Amino acid sequence: MRRALFTYFEKAGQPANALALAEARPTMLKPAFAVRVRKLAAAAHEFERGVKLLEKVAAQTSSSGVYSLELAWLHADWALAEQAAGRPESALAHLRTAHEQHPEVFDIALRLSGLQQERGDRQGAIETLQSYLAVARVPAEIEQAKAQLAKLRAGG
Repeated sequence: MRRALFTYFEKAGQPANALALAEARPTMLKPAFAVRVRKLAAAAHEFERGVKLLEKVAAQTSSSGVYSLELAWLHADWALAEQAAGRPESALAHLRTAHEQHPEVFDIALRLSGLQQERGDRQGAIETLQSYLAVARVPAEIEQAKAQLAKLRAGG
């Protein structure tokens, strides 16, 4: 019944109510709910609340990998919101956290590298791409990262 109510709140555009229900009964959150919690937290701009909830659920389960990935994406979503609000340092911190949790996620590495470059940290941007390439698995993304890395090394 709780999952049905969660779905109702989700579809009714009431992300805060869905999150409150999940916080009250975190055991109802199976791995398939992790992406939904992330999207609800981002939609409600309840990033800290979403992070705490996903961390709590991840700590209580053996399948923490799904929750960990969604945590990384939630930090990346939070970074976008912070950047849009004119808080680049906070955005940078959230992207770093996301990248540290999952360095193999190309989009997060690319965003972090780009923001580092914007902020004048060319060496940091290079190191971010190098850390991504150390664990990367998708050939097309690897090629894009290598091209971006070559461009950075050339001074661009």
